Amino acid sequence: MAAPAVLFLAACQTSAPLSTVHARIFRGPKDSTAFAAADVAHFCKGNGVLFDAISGANGVLAWVRGPSALTPGTYPLLGRADSSTPRGALVAVRFILHDIAHGFPVDSGVLTLTTAGPTYRARIQGSGTDLGLATKSTVDITIDSIKPRSDTLACGAKE
Repeated sequence: MAAPAVLFLAACQTSAPLSTVHARIFRGPKDSTAFAAADVAHFCKGNGVLFDAISGANGVLAWVRGPSALTPGTYPLLGRADSSTPRGALVAVRFILHDIAHGFPVDSGVLTLTTAGPTYRARIQGSGTDLGLATKSTVDITIDSIKPRSDTLACGAKE
């Protein structure tokens, strides 16, 4: 009797489960921070997809854009205020280390989009300077397969 009730409850679920982002930040050969966060994706007005993953004070924000519809392939990581390069990705990461918030733009490396269309999957490998630690840090971030929400956001870079 319990099995039909469980199936009924599963059938009533109204929204798809969230995707997950797995992030690892390397500050040296033996020093790293890792976290996982629930991810949502939104289409951007014009072209592009915005991935937004947050878990407490840890998070990843990645805006992938192209001159036309996004296709699988590599997208160079751009500087935080680059509003003129038509194809690329802007990525930022934030994390807690010893009760202190840190964050930086990931401004060199690539975002590899392995699926596009109704669902997206990506991997980000790059580096940026964490001014709070006065060091160059590298990241390895994976974005599970996710279908963007039906809403559209106005994505843009401010100088």
